[in-house]
Amino acid sequence: MKKKIKVFCGYVNTGGIAYKIAEGLRKNGVSADSIVIDDHSFSYKYHKRLKFIGNKPGLINRFLKYYYFIKHTIKYDVFIFNTRSTLLSRKGDLKILKMLGKKTAMIYVGCDIRDKDYYLNSTDKFTVCKNCSDSYQSKINCVMNVKRKETSVIQKNIGVSFSHPFDASILGNEYSYLYLLLELNKYDPNFDLNRKIKIVHIPSDDGIKGTKFITDAIEKLKSDGVEFDFELIRNKSHDEVIDIIKNCDILIDQMTAGWYGLISI
Repeated sequence: MKKKIKVFCGYVNTGGIAYKIAEGLRKNGVSADSIVIDDHSFSYKYHKRLKFIGNKPGLINRFLKYYYFIKHTIKYDVFIFNTRSTLLSRKGDLKILKMLGKKTAMIYVGCDIRDKDYYLNSTDKFTVCKNCSDSYQSKINCVMNVKRKETSVIQKNIGVSFSHPFDASILGNEYSYLYLLLELNKYDPNFDLNRKIKIVHIPSDDGIKGTKFITDAIEKLKSDGVEFDFELIRNKSHDEVIDIIKNCDILIDQMTAGWYGLISI
């Protein structure tokens, strides 16, 4: 009897990508789990969450990481990571998985490999990196030498990598195309217009999304006498955001990145 392949997706869940891939595989008869270390700030769904002691990387938590890694290595045949994140330090898990002959993939999603130096030195007046806040850069560890070093290690040990071309310059041509994933059956759009046009902006980060430029334009429209309702939405879960989008007429995604994000789809 042929062995049934088991697929791991994790350990982070940017844009709900780990859960969406695992769910898609499950619907096609493949055994798959999305496993995360932390809850996402937008409350994306997942199948399992690892348990650690507090938030510090002490000896016990280091032991737990190796325990989970060994457990997952025994259980799963295919490993799909995302956002440049794995479990062990120095991407040691990728090296071990490669030696064991496991199938591996890395999905890059944007800021994790975006060439900040290129966008900061661009002649364009507005770019995603020129408007990014210091707090967000710190949150995602946006340091170019770290990005390049980690990405180099990943690319040497990963089976296949995926990205969209906008941010893939540091990958060269060593990636396959994949952008944002969406579960179409989860959405039921409302095509009725509100009596007064309702505009919504839901930024994950004000700087990256160009929120200042949007609110300035909104104020200008209001001062010119244009009638509409405007809502600036923050700190909502993914499910709450979907309900908000269903009931608005115009959704403003982002103004500085040069392309659309997941929320536009």
